[in-house]
Amino acid sequence: MPNGAVAFTIALLGLAGLLLLQLPGWVRLWRQVRGWRQRSAFLVSVGMAQVPFVYGLLLYKAIPVELPAEVWFVAWAWALTVTLLGLGMSVWQVLERQVLRQRQPTVAVEARRHFLRLALLGGASFVASTQLLAATRQRRGHVEFVELPVADLPAPLEGLTIGVISDIHAGPFMQRPQLERYRRELEELGCELIVLPGDFIINRTSEIYPFVETFAGLQAPLGVFAITGNHDYFSGEVERICHEIEQAGIRLLRNEAVTVERDGAAITLAGLDDFYARALPDYVEWGRDPDGVLSNWQRRISQSVGPRIVLCHRPYYFEPLVLLGADAVIAGHTHGGQIVLAELGRLSLSPAAMVSPYVAGTYWSRLRPHKWMYVTRGIGTVGIPIRWNAPPEITHIRLVRAPQGGKAWIETS
Repeated sequence: MPNGAVAFTIALLGLAGLLLLQLPGWVRLWRQVRGWRQRSAFLVSVGMAQVPFVYGLLLYKAIPVELPAEVWFVAWAWALTVTLLGLGMSVWQVLERQVLRQRQPTVAVEARRHFLRLALLGGASFVASTQLLAATRQRRGHVEFVELPVADLPAPLEGLTIGVISDIHAGPFMQRPQLERYRRELEELGCELIVLPGDFIINRTSEIYPFVETFAGLQAPLGVFAITGNHDYFSGEVERICHEIEQAGIRLLRNEAVTVERDGAAITLAGLDDFYARALPDYVEWGRDPDGVLSNWQRRISQSVGPRIVLCHRPYYFEPLVLLGADAVIAGHTHGGQIVLAELGRLSLSPAAMVSPYVAGTYWSRLRPHKWMYVTRGIGTVGIPIRWNAPPEITHIRLVRAPQGGKAWIETS
């Protein structure tokens, strides 16, 4: 099944699950409502609260709607408040049945309890929803400082620093104020090399302009490089997106490899265009490459100088990239799960974990044990404008020379 179909199916199942969890609470409230006017208002309120979820998860790409940030914020605040209220009522009902079993109160006492319960849950839901939205919009990027070993790293490259910012998703919840803050935080790290592994927009061409206007002139001693992500293709005008990014002074690597030098020592930075990344497994296993793009790209890497770091937006293709000669891979795409219910060791209970075994952090190759991939959580959101247990991330990578043999650092990482 194509990745797009998988994502759509997960979103659909998520919506169905969310509605089912709310259902007991709404059924109970429905029984308390009297009169057709009140019941009509109740149905409209609950129905309207689901619209942002349906639109954000399923329809945003197909039906563009331009609205001010304040309108989006209010719409989502209402949706989350009503949804959390429904979930709260469902939980309360379970507790009453299983834990708080009491004698039947009088009608007056039950009505009073019902009012207090609604007021308490409604107030808590409103506060929680607005705080979640505000935190997503205003939170500073969480900087991850990562030290990663590279085999045969030349001595002059020891300590080379790489700044990573990915999955920007400029749009309703990533506007100029947020973009300006993230640029400032990235520059404050003072990294020698900056890379941006794709997904600059959500799906509209116009969303690229706030990004390029904010990040224009971004500089690093060894350069600023980027690749495309899957969302950059959703606009249907990827060439326009790429043109605007390069006009901002950011070098796009579209199936290209460049050499970066520091004190006379070289390191290769290669970028894989997202459109061709999907063909990697077939190319590695069967050699299918009708356009010759991947074979040309592999040849450039094999003829390159020094350690090879590959930028690939989606982390799914880690092992094929290692087989093609990558010493290290930097990826994004997953948002670290974006909404992570829990983490059990390396297991992430999140939508991203249903699609990819690589969700966030450092991974080591099973085929070439000395090779690694780092997956950044990125800074933006898609679908639901909320992050839970997956804070936005700016990454500071420091390269170090791997000990001879490699076993020590693999086991302790």
